[in-house]
Amino acid sequence: MGNHHATGHFFNFCGCTDAFGFEGSAKAVINMYDIKPWNARSLIRDRLNKQGDLARKSPLRKVPVKEGLKYFRDKVGGSWIRPAAELQREHFVEMIIMLLGHLDIPHNPREREDLYNVFDSMDFDGNGTLSTGEWAAGLSVYFKGSMAEAVRAVFDCLDANGDGAISKSELQVYLSPFVKAMSPPEAAALRPLLEKKAVDDIYYDMDMDHAADISSDEMLSWSQRGNNIVDRLADIIDQEVYQIWLSESKKRATNMRRSSERPGSPSGAYDGSYGSYHSQDGTYMQGPSGNSPSRGPNGPNGP
Repeated sequence: MGNHHATGHFFNFCGCTDAFGFEGSAKAVINMYDIKPWNARSLIRDRLNKQGDLARKSPLRKVPVKEGLKYFRDKVGGSWIRPAAELQREHFVEMIIMLLGHLDIPHNPREREDLYNVFDSMDFDGNGTLSTGEWAAGLSVYFKGSMAEAVRAVFDCLDANGDGAISKSELQVYLSPFVKAMSPPEAAALRPLLEKKAVDDIYYDMDMDHAADISSDEMLSWSQRGNNIVDRLADIIDQEVYQIWLSESKKRATNMRRSSERPGSPSGAYDGSYGSYHSQDGTYMQGPSGNSPSRGPNGPNGP
């Protein structure tokens, strides 16, 4: 069975994640595909650094964040009836050039060419298009304004139905590309579960009055307490995956030790569902499952 995200979607769709919890479902997927821990921050760090470098020299730094994001929101569209379209690379650059012209912000050919690099820096999941979450979060880095102005402008973009509150599904649109960018291809089957876990946890953190919606004031308050999406996601991914992997590794080690201590078992031999390992000659034979014992790292590297 290939390591495909459809497995994780199946767990969510069939209700397994709700019935068994994130840990139980993630444990099954991690064992199924022998997924090892990874450093989530390291997968996105270069892209964030690239954004910082480009933002310092881009003419976009002269665009007020509220006005700039409103321009994109109005042009791209999107509502509870008709979701916003994904932005293609050429269309994105054309819209930026139109925005700069609308605001009478001068730019030279080199800066215009850099707009393609701006697009690439925001394409977190690398699929060649920008979702609402990607362009809203990305452009808030490039446009000028205070943190409060940026948070409220991003909020307005995510609030697709304009009811003044963000639902879980609207927050998921924001988080989804980040989860994909912060997980390796070999963990694709785990992404839908991580995405649901992240949405549930961050939504709970932001929803201070627990009224089942997030207001712009609540999102701003969450940010002012020192939180940001990348660090919070990295904490969830790194801690949850590592703890489950470590627990399962300990269980396998315990089973291996108990099996080797059984009367009649050769010294240093392990015989279980993961196969047979004999330390005397260093040979390993796969069991019926075709899986090998986990040989992952001791844990994710620190930031």
